Amino acid sequence: MRSLSEPQANEGNDTLSEKGREGLTELQRAADNDTLLEKKGRILTELQSYERADELPAGYRLRLFMPGDEANWARIETEAGEFASVDDAMNRFRDEFGASIDDMRERCIFIENGEGEPIGTATAWYKTIAGECFGRLHWVGIVPKEQGRKLARPLVAAALRVLAAKHGKAMLTSQTDSWRAIKMYLDFGFVPLLDGTEDCMEAWRWLESQLGLAIMPLAVAEDMFFEGAEV
Repeated sequence: MRSLSEPQANEGNDTLSEKGREGLTELQRAADNDTLLEKKGRILTELQSYERADELPAGYRLRLFMPGDEANWARIETEAGEFASVDDAMNRFRDEFGASIDDMRERCIFIENGEGEPIGTATAWYKTIAGECFGRLHWVGIVPKEQGRKLARPLVAAALRVLAAKHGKAMLTSQTDSWRAIKMYLDFGFVPLLDGTEDCMEAWRWLESQLGLAIMPLAVAEDMFFEGAEV
């Protein structure tokens, strides 16, 4: 069984403003109600040497994807509300990852509880934009019965460490009804990447109000980085 090393306690808690000043990441709220987070520019060195680790609660452990974990992935993502049925989740897994199982063995992370049951997952995936391959924080999910137990941050930190070993830049997508998760991503250093639409601005103003954070001063214009490429 392949395992990830146990993460160490986080050494210091960077504030959102500190991360924003470092220009670590960019986040875009697109008109189709998706939110795009992009690590760009000066993130290259920081991501390649990414060492943040948040400590897992006692009794939990991280491990990598193994043969047969397709069913665990589908169950977790369905219970987390991403799919209407396990069958739908399995079909999505086959479509998206079926031809890339070897990659999943290096990039897909699970959290197991004390009974050895996989109860959370995140994938350190990739996406090509305008000819450049970005890392992608993808399909982060924890089953409802295990939510609220301080598992999400260690899971995301582990995925970012995998991405840092393979990419200089990384991205993820989310949506406004996942505002609690967006707060966590902001805490990890992601900041808004704006597409210039009113929908985008409205969504981020709502998130500012919902989270009680000054997010917009950290925003970066999309065209500064993608030069008109579709994202």
